[in-house]
Amino acid sequence: MMPVIHSGDPIGIKKVDLNNILYGEIYGVITEDWRTIKYIRKSSDNSKIKLIPENLKDFDEQEIDKSRIKHIFLVKSWGRRRC
Repeated sequence: MMPVIHSGDPIGIKKVDLNNILYGEIYGVITEDWRTIKYIRKSSDNSKIKLIPENLKDFDEQEIDKSRIKHIFLVKSWGRRRC
């Protein structure tokens, strides 16, 4: 999610369920295979969501089945890690 959120930055999160998604907001998404922080947008298929990175020139957007999501967290705040 750089340059918005940098690796190692602390984040404040709130666990939510898939029925209460605010599309366009930043979420932490956990599946069985990976963890990521992305913007979430609606998919044309109601059984899926779109994961949108901040840096589209380096990373592609993805669509994933909602059924793959084990946990989802609204990212409410973030700060800069001090060196």
